[in-house]
Amino acid sequence: MRGATTHLWQGRQKLCGRVGGGMPLSTVLQNIVAGLFSSFPNLVCLDLSHQGLNGIIPPQIDDLVRLEHLNLSKNDLTGTLPSSLGNLTQLRMLDVSFNYIDSISSKFGNLKNLVSLNMTRNNLTASIAPIIGLLTNLSYLELAENPFHGCSIPPEIWNLKSLVALDRNLRGSIYFEWNHYKLVANGGKNMLHGFSDVIWKVKKYKNKGHASSIVFSYHSHSYEGEEVECQHETQSLQKAAPVNLAQHTYWNLGGHNSGDILSEEVQIFASSYTPVDSSLIPTGKIASVKGTPYDFLNSHTIKSTINKLPNGYDINYVLDGTPGKLRKAAVVKDKKSGRVMKLYTNQPGVQFYTGNYLKDVKGKDGFVYQAHAGLCSETQGFPDSVNHPNFPSQIVNPGKTYKHHMLYKFSVEA
Repeated sequence: MRGATTHLWQGRQKLCGRVGGGMPLSTVLQNIVAGLFSSFPNLVCLDLSHQGLNGIIPPQIDDLVRLEHLNLSKNDLTGTLPSSLGNLTQLRMLDVSFNYIDSISSKFGNLKNLVSLNMTRNNLTASIAPIIGLLTNLSYLELAENPFHGCSIPPEIWNLKSLVALDRNLRGSIYFEWNHYKLVANGGKNMLHGFSDVIWKVKKYKNKGHASSIVFSYHSHSYEGEEVECQHETQSLQKAAPVNLAQHTYWNLGGHNSGDILSEEVQIFASSYTPVDSSLIPTGKIASVKGTPYDFLNSHTIKSTINKLPNGYDINYVLDGTPGKLRKAAVVKDKKSGRVMKLYTNQPGVQFYTGNYLKDVKGKDGFVYQAHAGLCSETQGFPDSVNHPNFPSQIVNPGKTYKHHMLYKFSVEA
């Protein structure tokens, strides 16, 4: 490595066994790492997870004053997080999970730039609260499986205004502002579409010719000519709350009884998407669509790529452009009828779903819908964002307003 090195990734290389003189290999590694600190003072990222490091954190680490990301998880570190860590004032992410650390130095409170802190499964107690309370920019905190022994949440941490998300232990639940909310799982072990089984009351209805609108307790519609506009607005009155509303309309531009939508052409203005696990829950990663079946940057039919996926499309796209500003999200064309739908939104993402699980659904005029009878383009914040601090936040604080704007434009091409 050259002197300009700014990243050192040592993690996940399995080191085991012993070397001459009975010295554990982990001790040799600690000596090597200590030497590297002086050789690469400009390191920004350092990953030493899974290395069998034992004892205290090497004190030479305080020489890395430009360090922003430090991962020391899954080692055998013990004792107190050293006061030297307080010198790493540029640190933004620290992961010391799965160790045996029992306390932290008061100088730890100097880490004012720290945004993400993972201290899962150590030997920490509530005595750390006053120091954690000094981390005024902390947004994501994991403290699961520490011996707090049922103590109440210390006020020093409760009053952290920046804290928006805590660790997730169980599917179908979230930890938010130090409260564990167990949600009703309606999709396996997860909650799908939130509190969807609710009869919403109409607050008011206005009829002004072609500009009719209905105002519900959570959204409104207005119709004008060949455009359909939908706006969701909500406020949090007393406590911060996660809000992520979506419009789950099924579209078939060929007509509701014309068959499937696989021949329709789709263009999605997104260079990236959020990969999911086997339960269709985002992993937290953001990946490029290039070279994948998810690439709709250039318009093409759904059927030309859908067979490359096991169950069809059901994925969140990271829309290009600036979230918060109305911009084009997607275009759908039906060649046979010539109908075109253009979708605009101010949201960061759009869920593209091809009706994979529709089966024997009785609809308009008694027509029975089967798989792929319609498609959905659900503009939204990223799913499960409350459990992924790198996703755009969907937290609405008291006094603030959540605004979700969708605009559909319809036309016919010859």
